[in-house]
Amino acid sequence: MWYWARTRDKACHGPIPIPLGYRGHPTYLGVTLDPELRFSKHIEQTTNKALGKLNILRKLCGTSWGSRPQSLKSTFCTVIRPVLEYATPIWTPASISVKRKLDSVQHRAAKIIIEQCHQPIMKRPNKNAACLR
Repeated sequence: MWYWARTRDKACHGPIPIPLGYRGHPTYLGVTLDPELRFSKHIEQTTNKALGKLNILRKLCGTSWGSRPQSLKSTFCTVIRPVLEYATPIWTPASISVKRKLDSVQHRAAKIIIEQCHQPIMKRPNKNAACLR
């Protein structure tokens, strides 16, 4: 339904009277920006988040039990790797030294998976052995 009026409502189209504060490292869609666009703060936060999730792989590796290396790799690819690769096109111009922090997380994950491959399988105690005596 349309309504026509003879007078126009004059709205104020001036600047917004709310003062905007300056933040040194604003976050937009999960990417932390810095004034120089070096993304060091973002990559530091991403590295810490991925290292926290790396404990999942450590918990899945047991000395007398543990997941197979293929399942550890798929856990890495589904849980940790998306954290490392989020918004990659944005922070790709970051310096190589900053990107090495992300590579170190990937190397740690690979080390955990490879160590699980080469661990000797320890025999579990036989629960039925006590019944046979």
